[in-house]
Amino acid sequence: MRQHLLLHYEAHLSVFACVTSGKIHEVRIARTLNVPAGSIVVVDRGDVDFNLFWSWDENGVFFVNRQKENAHYRIVEERAVLTNLQILPDDIIELLGHTTHKKYPERLRRIELWDEENEQVLVLLTSRMVFGATTIAAIYKDCWQVEIFFKTIMQNLKIRTFVGTSANALLIQIWTAS
Repeated sequence: MRQHLLLHYEAHLSVFACVTSGKIHEVRIARTLNVPAGSIVVVDRGDVDFNLFWSWDENGVFFVNRQKENAHYRIVEERAVLTNLQILPDDIIELLGHTTHKKYPERLRRIELWDEENEQVLVLLTSRMVFGATTIAAIYKDCWQVEIFFKTIMQNLKIRTFVGTSANALLIQIWTAS
């Protein structure tokens, strides 16, 4: 089972929730969503689709995702990093590779951060240039708290699909399943 969730971050409410079999790729679901301009979508590393990212970019939607290890890029600008032990480099990059650059021709921001909890370096890509690097990192980490919450629900309760997307609908369904 796989959950697909679009969360209104400030209101802490789900805008869209869907549970599918593990065979349906998240990018397929993401392509069907009408994401409002100004939104920031956090995408898992396995769900990189630069055509979709470019479509979002053209519609004023920003994204944050983990960079794949085999990504080819060129650093265009090194941004100043405050003496923050969590943030390592904060760079502006261009994607290399004919196909990748064609799918997403604009510059991206590449932020490396130290994940103390898992003792590893996370590399994030984002189209959001104006937020601080620690804010981008916090947005990404907050997404994983939601992932952990829904993973716990799916593992412990017998919920196959969500019949509603409002906070009340989700609470009723969780209550009923427990």
